[in-house]
This record gives sequence, C-alpha cells and structure tokens, in this order.
Amino acid sequence: MINKRINQVQENYNLILAFIFLVIFSRLFVSFGLPKIFNHFHYLLIIICLFYYFPVFKFVEKKLLTNFILLNLVLLISSIFNNASIYNYIADTVIVLEPIIVLLIISSLSLTDNNINNLKKILLFFALINTLFAYYQYYIQGLRADDVHGIFINLGTAPHTAAAFNFVAAIILAFEKNFLKSIKILFIILFLSVTFLSSTLTLILCFFSSIAFFILIKKKKSLFKIIFYFLLLYLFILIIIYFVQDTQIYKIRFSEGNFIPYINALIYKYKTFHFISEEFQNFYNYLIGLGPGHSISRLSLMSQEYDFLNFTYSEIINKIFYLQQSEYLNNKYTGSSFFSLFYFAVGIYGDLGLIGTVLYYLFWLNIFLMSKNNYKISLLILNIIILSLIFQWLEEPAFINYVAFFIGLELNKILKENLAKDNKNKVTGY
Repeated sequence: MINKRINQVQENYNLILAFIFLVIFSRLFVSFGLPKIFNHFHYLLIIICLFYYFPVFKFVEKKLLTNFILLNLVLLISSIFNNASIYNYIADTVIVLEPIIVLLIISSLSLTDNNINNLKKILLFFALINTLFAYYQYYIQGLRADDVHGIFINLGTAPHTAAAFNFVAAIILAFEKNFLKSIKILFIILFLSVTFLSSTLTLILCFFSSIAFFILIKKKKSLFKIIFYFLLLYLFILIIIYFVQDTQIYKIRFSEGNFIPYINALIYKYKTFHFISEEFQNFYNYLIGLGPGHSISRLSLMSQEYDFLNFTYSEIINKIFYLQQSEYLNNKYTGSSFFSLFYFAVGIYGDLGLIGTVLYYLFWLNIFLMSKNNYKISLLILNIIILSLIFQWLEEPAFINYVAFFIGLELNKILKENLAKDNKNKVTGY
C-alpha cells in the first residue's frame, strides 16, 4: 500500500507544474484584477508541494538532501539565536529554499524521456508568451526600456526578469537536439531579442561573463562552435534593433573614457560585506548571521510592507540604503542596478552568516560537479552564481524557479542514466 502511494506521487508532476505556472503568471493575473496578495500564493503552494511530494525525497541524491537539511537547520538556529519572529523563519525558509525544493522534487520524480521533453516544451512556450507580450508592449503600446515588462507586469525588476527569463529559455533551446536547426535559430532570436527591447544591457554583460567562465572551465573545442553561433545571433539582433530604435541607448557612456569611477563603484558595491560585518555583535553572527530578514535580503525589503504579520527587522537596511544613495553610480536614481549595494550574496551573508552562505552555494556546486558533461546545467549554474553577486534575482521567484525547474529536468535525466549504468554493472559484475 505504501509503495503504491509512493509510486503515485512519484509519477504525478501536475502539482509542481501548477506551482511553476502560478509563480510565472501571478503578476499577469494581478494586472487583470486579482488582489496583490495573489503574487505570494506560490509560497503557500510550495509548502503544499513539499508535503505532497515528501515521499519522493527518499529518491533525492543524498548529498543534495543533506545540504538541504543543513541549510534548514542553519535557518532555524539563526532565527532562534537572533530572536527572529516565527514569521521571519517561515517566510525566509520558503523564499530561500523554494527553488531548491522545486529542483529536488523534479529531479526525483519518475519521468520518462517523453515526459521531460513535454515539460521542456511547456516551459519554452511560457517564454514565447513572454516574448509576445514584450513585442506587444514595445510595438503596439509604444513602451520602451524599463516599461517593457513582458508577462511580469508591475514587477520592480520586470524588464530584467523578462529578459533573463527568455535568456534561460534560449540557453536550453540552444543545446536541445529535438528541434530542427532552423526552428531553434528562429526562436533563439525571438527569445534573445527581449533583452534589447527592454534595454537590459547589464544582462548581456552577465551573459558574456558566464560564457567566459564556461569556456575556461570546460575547455572543449566543440563548445566554441556552439558559443560562436550563439554570439553571432546576439550580434544579428543587436544590428536589427540598432536601426529601428534610439541608438543612444546602446552607446556605453563613459565620461571622457574615464573608467576609474566605475571601478570605484564596483569596489564600493562589494564593501557591503564589510558594512554588514560591522553590525555583527559577536563571533556567532559571523557564523549564522543576524537572522532571517535582519539584514538586506529580499525578506527585509518585503517585511516592512506587511506590518500586520509582526515581522522583525533591523535598521541596517536603512544604513545600507543611505550608504548606497551617498554615491552617484551606486545611487538608486542616478546610478545603475549593476552597482547596487543590495544583492543576493550579501543578503544571505547578512541573514545566515558564513555557514548559511557556504551551504547555499555548496548546493549549486554539488549539482555542477554531478553534471560535468551537461553544458545546459553548467551554464545555468554559472549564471546563478554571477547574477547572485550583482542582483537579487535569486530571490525573484519567477526567474529562479524557472531555472530550477529546467535544471531539475536535466538532473532527472542524469540520475536516471547513472542508475541504469549502476544496475547494468551489477548484472554484468563490473
């Protein structure tokens, strides 16, 4: 009876698919009239998913499950030690661990190759819808730059999220073998063009950085051909967009060729680790942080909007904001989000300390090492790491859960292939 129940859960991906659909389209539904609180319903749904899919966790890769449990433990200890509200603990658990839960569930389901291919097509279809919305906003509504939101209407990071969302879809599609080359090229061009419609040039910089690390790590000649065509497509799109809209947007504006202020702004950005450390009262804060939502994480920004839930938070968020606004290039209004003092890596360090930060990044590193020959996973994880050092996107649910779903599908295939090899070796005696 128990085994039958486990098999039923392991073969059912409908609930987790409903979750990813809700997380991606909630902003769109709210723009059509649903209450704003609907944007956060996915946090409740991920808890339901966690309980429903709990039986499949027996199939989760042990290293990943151990990592997940330890990260939960640090969240709990940090909450208790720093007298964080129970609401802080629950909220930060679902915010930080939501993509990890998605990945663990997807990678452990009993999915056939046909299931995996169909789920990928659904996810790519979501990116197509996002593209169509971006084109409608740009060409029909006449919106430009930060006003091009795709399906992420009224989201603060909407232009970046819309472009990054499509960039992930383009990466997956570039390495897929189940599509005609002409179809792949057409859709990759469509997906990547949103980057230019929304003028999110910092995303291109992140993209080139991840590609550079990718080449250095993999050192495989076959990669250069793939990457060459990928970059060629980017250049092609850039040329088209260059001639159909304001070209001033694409000029990199350095005052008289002086790079020094930009280097200083970047150094100042990473001094935030020092600014946070100044708030640590004792040695334990270095290890487990100031507590969930007590530094400058997404939760600390959200909690002040929901006073009725009795969240706890510290004044450090105001201090960091003041330090940010005191510098021209780091400033929220005169500078660039690239130089912002608010980004994921420093937020998790402030909340959960060195142990929590190491455990979080160790989770992604373990997946990277488990899938050495899977270029899609490698490139996506490199992007996760790079983006976490620049933006708060790892706490932007629509983006990070979309990435986690794709990685989970790829990891599912890898684990299934490894299991088949192990079974074959047992039979043959090798």
